[in-house]
Amino acid sequence: MTRTSAYLFTTDKLEHVDMDMVRRDARIKTLMQRAKELQQESETGKVLPYRKSYRVVVRGRLGKNNPNAHLYRQGGPLKRYSSHEIRHEHAQRFDVYLRTVYKYR
Repeated sequence: MTRTSAYLFTTDKLEHVDMDMVRRDARIKTLMQRAKELQQESETGKVLPYRKSYRVVVRGRLGKNNPNAHLYRQGGPLKRYSSHEIRHEHAQRFDVYLRTVYKYR
């Protein structure tokens, strides 16, 4: 069950074959969005207050029986308020998200 529509997939390696394709798709979506915004601005004559773009975000997950889990437990040196801040070198799996970013002018 996914909690966000930005979630794409989970992988075991950062060098996963689909990563290049996801980055390329994000770039294409951003370029298509820019063209759409420019067309909208030229039709209405108004400047949009923001620009919409897409970014690929990779979040590490500790997984079950991870030998580095003690670093992130209560009192550990890398204890975080959010489980989304796991260092990539300590992660066993990685979640890939396609985030929408709004850049306000």
